[in-house]
Amino acid sequence: MSEYAGLDPYEVLGITSEASEDEIRSAWREAARTHHPDAGGDGEKFKRAQWAFDVIVSGAVRGGGQRKTTEHPGDQKATEQRTIAYDGEPGERIMVEVMVEHATAVFGGTTRATRWRLTHCPTCGGAGSRCGQCSGDGRIGGYHTSIITIPPRTVHGDVIRLFGEGDAGRRRRNESGRGTSNAGPYGELQVRVLVARATWIVEVGDDFRTETTIDMYDAILGGETRVKGLDGTYPLTIPPGVQPGQQLRLNGRGRPREDSGRGDLIVVIHVEIPQQLGAAEAAALATLRRERRMRAPKKPW
Repeated sequence: MSEYAGLDPYEVLGITSEASEDEIRSAWREAARTHHPDAGGDGEKFKRAQWAFDVIVSGAVRGGGQRKTTEHPGDQKATEQRTIAYDGEPGERIMVEVMVEHATAVFGGTTRATRWRLTHCPTCGGAGSRCGQCSGDGRIGGYHTSIITIPPRTVHGDVIRLFGEGDAGRRRRNESGRGTSNAGPYGELQVRVLVARATWIVEVGDDFRTETTIDMYDAILGGETRVKGLDGTYPLTIPPGVQPGQQLRLNGRGRPREDSGRGDLIVVIHVEIPQQLGAAEAAALATLRRERRMRAPKKPW
């Protein structure tokens, strides 16, 4: 027996027993987004919400494992409430891949996954018997799009599991091929996340590392520039006398940490030396060089 056997799965998800399948899935996604441990949520609440969703979509709630669905007759003019027990074979797992931006993987966000999917027939509600739309199978196929929540700190190759977003299960059949059950509960959707990495960012633990180039005047005198991070551009103060290859640090502009806060953005400085100078610029620099040498202490040799 489940450790949550005494709970009402509808109350766990904050919905009523009359909720539609879309409302059930929406409540599950919201609970997963809020309570997923990878997003800093409560792992126990996440497990409880997952249990509630599995119980509801499998039809194993109340009244002998049945829940209400709505039958849509072919004439589309009237609806009739009927009770369907999804007691067939469980649905197949669907596996897809989605590509997300580097910033979405690091900070979290949403994306969409579209795939061909078998769903319970809207005409017979999955019963299948004598249904012309699904030819008695209880299922129909079509393209389906789901909104996928990407938790923070997702890395390339991570798999996100969405229960009840796979194929609808098939009817059980006897040796003669006659259907002996309704369609089965939905399987799960597994989403493998591929990350389109930003070319200007290198991850070093929770820190980001990038590079920027300044001219020799800012390197000598100091100045201000802007640096492109993963989630925006930031002002960077250049101290006078900064050296090529020196690293400057912007606190709190890196990767979100597991506990709280963020790592840093480390900026490696490159100095651009002009290859051609105008006559006035060359003369000014030559004058500055003579003055600097005159101020420099004489060498003992």
